[in-house]
Amino acid sequence: MRPRIVRNALEVALLVGAVLNLVNQGGRILDGSPVSWLQVIMNFCVPYCVST
Repeated sequence: MRPRIVRNALEVALLVGAVLNLVNQGGRILDGSPVSWLQVIMNFCVPYCVST
């Protein structure tokens, strides 16, 4: 892959993944409850895969 594509995909994944985590697990984060780490990882991996 080209470095520019990877860099852009990482930027998109960080932004979209953070928003998805807040939407999907915001209540748990604010309550201090345990979060699903698999879901956290997937919230970042899926946007990366889609944007490449």
